[in-house]
Amino acid sequence: MPKISRKRSKLERKAAIALFLYAGVIVGFTFLVLRFTAWRQSEPDAEAPFYAGLPGVNISHLPPAAASAVVKKLNLQRCHCGCLRSVAGCRNRHDSCTDSIVAAQAEVNAAVPH
Repeated sequence: MPKISRKRSKLERKAAIALFLYAGVIVGFTFLVLRFTAWRQSEPDAEAPFYAGLPGVNISHLPPAAASAVVKKLNLQRCHCGCLRSVAGCRNRHDSCTDSIVAAQAEVNAAVPH
């Protein structure tokens, strides 16, 4: 009986080692596949352009310094429509966006001297 028990324990040990090694190979291969596909670092996007105007928004009644400050602020502020652009970028490239026109008009109204 002890001889069979010893053979069985040797066999179980070899099976455990093989299982451990196979699992390691599978996990390693999975990480390699993910590293070169889904986890690949994307190229950084080019810097967003700076827009000097706001189509559809009247800023002509603002003093030049205030108009410049509003345009600069709207070039930095993100649009709420989900386009991942600035409000100024959305106004220049996405004419139908109502969120950007509301945000731009609110900034212009806030900059009007009283």
